[in-house]
Amino acid sequence: MEDGQRRIGKMMPHQDFGTMLRPDQAALIFDSEDGLQVTLPNYEHDEMVPDLVALLVAVMLKAHDAEWVGTMLNEIDVADS
Repeated sequence: MEDGQRRIGKMMPHQDFGTMLRPDQAALIFDSEDGLQVTLPNYEHDEMVPDLVALLVAVMLKAHDAEWVGTMLNEIDVADS
């Protein structure tokens, strides 16, 4: 295993058909250069958002916290064993 990479079990590979989100969908996007972005619906400034959308934002905000990332990756290791 290379540094910064791990196996995460059996998953379907991404097909390069282009990515399209519906106006009500959110996505957390990582690229091959470790770039990170979140795409959200057009929420109003004080609008309540679904918990899973807030979770995507929280992951984005914590993604550069090495200790937190290590803890999350250990969860994958435990689940995969």
